Amino acid sequence: MRTASRIAPLALLPVAALLLAGCFGGGSKSSAPKKVRPGKPIQQIDVKESEFKLDPNKVSFDRPGIYRFQAINAGKQVHALKIVGPGVLASTAKIKPGQATTVDVVVAKKGSYKFFDPLGDHRKLGMVGTAQFED
Repeated sequence: MRTASRIAPLALLPVAALLLAGCFGGGSKSSAPKKVRPGKPIQQIDVKESEFKLDPNKVSFDRPGIYRFQAINAGKQVHALKIVGPGVLASTAKIKPGQATTVDVVVAKKGSYKFFDPLGDHRKLGMVGTAQFED
């Protein structure tokens, strides 16, 4: 019985440590990424895809939020659009000539983003663009 009474207080130490960390720990709000409200996109970015370029191939994000990329296939081949960056990995399905589709991305972190056509060697042939978020 004596051993059990000594172990019980020791078992509470991790719980106490977690409670204290919650009260006194933390970190500053300035180091955390800005919160993005769910819902409607704040801007639509139309990207025309043709052989073998994207128009525009440079865009910027002026604030955190949801951005809708509309990929418009203005070419004669099947294309697609992929967006990658800090916390972002999104892509469209294949887009037939003359059609368009959209994909929404949540931009919450500062940095550089890339968008490109991931099909075949389209990216190597010049179907690549950049987006910047500097807040």
